[in-house]
Amino acid sequence: MLHEKNYGRNRACNNILENAKGKYLVLFASDDCMNPDRIRRQVMELEKMPPDYGVCYSDVEMLDEEGNPCGLYFSTLKKEKLEGDVFEAFLKKIISIPAPSIMFRRNVFETIGNFDERVSIEDVEMWVRLLPYFKVKYCDYVGVQYRTRYNTKLTTEQELNKNIQYHFDRVHIYFNLFKLITQLHKFLHLKAFINKKINYHLLQSMQHQSPHFKGLVIMLIKNGYTNIRFVNLLKYKIKGKLQTLKALPEALPN
Repeated sequence: MLHEKNYGRNRACNNILENAKGKYLVLFASDDCMNPDRIRRQVMELEKMPPDYGVCYSDVEMLDEEGNPCGLYFSTLKKEKLEGDVFEAFLKKIISIPAPSIMFRRNVFETIGNFDERVSIEDVEMWVRLLPYFKVKYCDYVGVQYRTRYNTKLTTEQELNKNIQYHFDRVHIYFNLFKLITQLHKFLHLKAFINKKINYHLLQSMQHQSPHFKGLVIMLIKNGYTNIRFVNLLKYKIKGKLQTLKALPEALPN
């Protein structure tokens, strides 16, 4: 499906999910390169694994903007290559899974649903909903060449907007995770960690004078989230910040 304008990666991924028919699914960007044997080897790996292994991934060779090799993903980032139940390791940034190398069982998305189109990043949002349910298999080879952009220079305004979007995304991602582990009655020992993350990114939204700040707080309250640390937020009040809090009583449940 060709979009007439750029609706973002998450909508594009959802269009693929809605139209894909196969047992396995690969989401792949047009500026990356796939090694010839990658699909066959990953299908073979998943065929050998039980159904709770919903994903397999591999190492990735990174390329600069001119197409020159600049190192392997895991050795460059100094992350571990783990498999099995990696949810906590992913959440605490012990492991990072390179998106171009991933193959999914398509029925994974019947469990976790589609990508959240409110956020700008597809992989982190998807992983925090997928990994509490499914294990992953590491395939020990280099399946993909991934083009990186190290020298992209942003204006001050672009950098600010990037930070605002980042913290907006993280509040939604961690709140979705908070709801998920509450419903599953699993990983409940991580609630304090997740609460800390929600409050940190909410505070950063306030400090960056994000236009989303008030909406994020109201969204949390309306959804029954009672762990907002208003005292911490008020410590960082700046001129005009309290105006964003005036709408909060309207959002409180009767």
